[in-house]
Formats: sequence, structure tokens, C-alpha cells
Amino acid sequence: MHIVYRIKDTVTGLMYVGSKKNYAGNYFGSPSCKESHTKYAMQQSWKKALKNRPETFQCEILESFETYGQHVIDAEFQWQKKLDVVNSNEYINAGYTGKMMSYKGINKNKIIVKDATGKTFSVLTDDQRYLSGELIHINTGKVRTYDVNGKVFRVDKNDPRLLTGKLASWSKGKVTVKDREGNTCQVDKDDPRYINSEYVSNMKGTTFAKDKQGNVMQVNTDDPRLTEGEIETLGKGMMVVKDAHGNTLRVSSDDPRYLQGDFVSIHKGRVMVRDIYGKCFKVSIDDPRYLSGELQPNTKGYLVAKDLWGRVFYIRKDDPRYLSGELVHINAHNWNWRKNITIDGEKNNVKHFASKYSVKASKLKDYLITNCINYQE
Repeated sequence: MHIVYRIKDTVTGLMYVGSKKNYAGNYFGSPSCKESHTKYAMQQSWKKALKNRPETFQCEILESFETYGQHVIDAEFQWQKKLDVVNSNEYINAGYTGKMMSYKGINKNKIIVKDATGKTFSVLTDDQRYLSGELIHINTGKVRTYDVNGKVFRVDKNDPRLLTGKLASWSKGKVTVKDREGNTCQVDKDDPRYINSEYVSNMKGTTFAKDKQGNVMQVNTDDPRLTEGEIETLGKGMMVVKDAHGNTLRVSSDDPRYLQGDFVSIHKGRVMVRDIYGKCFKVSIDDPRYLSGELQPNTKGYLVAKDLWGRVFYIRKDDPRYLSGELVHINAHNWNWRKNITIDGEKNNVKHFASKYSVKASKLKDYLITNCINYQE
């Protein structure tokens, strides 16, 4: 049997999460980190205590497996993320396990698969049987769940216990987030650190894109390759829609079914709102919280502004930079350009005037010609 375990020192309350191949009992982990690490002292004390009083240590099996492979390492990693072992002072883990078994020199470039009969074995990731779909990943069609006692299972996504609520999805009520340093972990959706935006979604500021060869990758939204056209967002020219029964699917923006009204945008009848903590999300326009005013439109109290160099910002109306005049509304000077066109000296330089009042030169010329006002290029 191969396991993901949690060891606890019942005297100090400190814990350690790891995995063990061919578990036979009486195993208490082997934490190790560099002397410069902040948890080095904790680990040294742990080892001394384990040597002097092993009877005070308890091993809890978090998850067990009949076969050993990448799925065991993945499970160890996910447990460590879920319990936030690196950031928590209750755990002596100094870091997360390697995400790939190749980090441990095991089965590099291999994957555990199953055939149509359910038989499992390991193949290379470029095996034609896997690429063609004849073999599928061992976890395809499976979902990680837990029962009322916290015991974890992998079951079929149509398992009656999951559908009736006896088993709950591993990720139910959870969200994967990142801190200001980019470290990721999984926390409850009502975690104060997530609510007050100390933690943000791990997808914030990123998007999926593909290159001209069709290779898909996750990149930052400000990646220069996006603006240069070297890569493009994965959903370009596509949109998520819903049919009359509420089923959602992704189609091309020029799909006849969308154009004739059989499909409507998934966002139809929904509005982007902001709660009292400043967190934005979408709700139905009939949501009682929106109708009562508990949730406000996400644009309320905000505006788009620009600085002297034309850089654009999305800010609150009470932003000190806006109140002081350092930032001005994005359309500042645009509304009164017709009034100022008659001022001597302004009308003789179209380029200068158009730049100053944020108006297109072509629009300005049309106005000058229509009103018989002389001008210079």
C-alpha cells in the first residue's frame, strides 16, 4: 500500500505531511531543509523528539493507493496545498513536494493510464495509444471526494454517494489563491485573507493563449507576445453561451445559432457587482442582494482616469491623485473642445489642438470645414 500521511507530535502539536511508498507501518517521515530556512530549528527539534519519545508520535493516513505513480505525488502535493503546510506554523514542512515524479528520478516522461477494461499501467506521455485516446489517464472520469469523517476517496463522477451528498467534492467551498509573493495554496472561500484581498485567485492577471502552432500556454495578461501577435488568447473569436435549457457551451461568435437567437450569452441577465470588501463577481439581476443595495454595481464610485502622459487608470472617485488633479477623467477636455475652438491661437494648429483636447484630428477638421473656420495642418 502507498499512502499520503500526516504525522503529529502529540506533545507539541506540530505536524508533518508527506507520502510513503510501500507503507508497512511505523513510519514517521523524514523532514529536511537547509540550515538557513526559518523552519530548520523546528525540524531539528522534531527529529530529537522522535528519537527520544517515538511513542508520542501518531501517523494518520490521509489517502491510500494500490498502485504507485504520479497520482500519489499529486495527492501529496494537493494535501500539502490544502493544509497550507508551508505557511502554517503548525506544520514543519519547509516546502511542497515536487509536482512531477521526475523530480525524484521516477518514471520521467511517463503517465499512469488505463485501457477499456480498466487495466492500469505506465506509458510514455507521447505513446500513440494515449494520444489517440485508446488509453486514458487513470483519473479520467474520477473526482476526489471526502466523507463526513474527512476520509478521502476517488470515485466515479456519477457515483450515487456524490450525487446524494454523502460524499462531497474535494474542492467544495475551496478556492485556489496566491499571495503577494505569488505563492499558491487552497483556502476556504470565506477565509478572511481571501475576503480582504490579501489572497487573490491564482488566475488573476493571467490568461490562456496559443501560438501559431496551436500550443496552449498560460501567460500574464501583459505578456508582450500578446500585443505583438506572436500568440493570441485561447478564446479569441469564441464565446460561452447557453441554450433555452440553460446548458452552456463554447461557440464561435459568428455561429448561426447564436446570431439567430437560439443561443444567448452566458452573461445575459447578469451584472457585475462589488461587495463591501471590494470583491467583484457576477450575480443575477434579480438577486435579492443586488435589488436591496447590499451589492452595488462594480463601477459605482469608480472611474477611468488618465495622467499627463495619457496612461490610463481605473480608480475610486476619492483617489487622492484624482482629487489633486494629478489624474483627470479619461474624457477630460474632450467635452469642451468646441467651446475652445474659437480661442485665438488654438485654431491654427490642428495637431496640437487635437492632442490637447483628446479629439480625433479627422473629426476636428470636419467640424472646422463645416463651420467655415480656417485652419492649418
